[in-house]
Amino acid sequence: MFKINKKIIFFRNRLVCSRKEYLVGFTLIELLVVIAIIGLLASVVIVSLNNARLKARDTRRIADIKQIYTALQGFYVDKNYLPITSSYGEVNNGGWDYSSQGAFLTPVISAGFLSSAKDPLNNGSGDVFYGGTGYSYAYYCYNDGTMSLGVKLEDPVAYPQIAGQIAGNVYWIANHENGFRCQ
Repeated sequence: MFKINKKIIFFRNRLVCSRKEYLVGFTLIELLVVIAIIGLLASVVIVSLNNARLKARDTRRIADIKQIYTALQGFYVDKNYLPITSSYGEVNNGGWDYSSQGAFLTPVISAGFLSSAKDPLNNGSGDVFYGGTGYSYAYYCYNDGTMSLGVKLEDPVAYPQIAGQIAGNVYWIANHENGFRCQ
């Protein structure tokens, strides 16, 4: 493509440079275009990383809530009852026990059925599922023998396999499940 004839450079039979033996560097426009492309690619990568983090947190929430449910079942088999939140001092928001508000499932943890239970963000305040903000695990054992256990998801649409157990953006692994003795 380039023909060098002593100090004259030809490109497609046109004179390009008569004083230099070779061309040096990039033009300002070329550099700006490359920088713009790199910036665009970086923004796309950052957005996809944020989506991956969001899905990873939700996946962990689903795995944790299943582990909490299994721990509650083990506690029930061992003790023949599930703890009422007021029995261990949790009386926030109508008796609901949220992992982000004080101790969460203290009797189950102290009995050795669960090591800990903290949401990846664990920043819930108020009644997290109904008007409150943030993310948290929630537990309630009603006097009528039903138990509810749920977690608020950031992207519930990403989990069609559990769509029947999602109301709004809350995944209920147990929602007024019958047959428990609560005390």
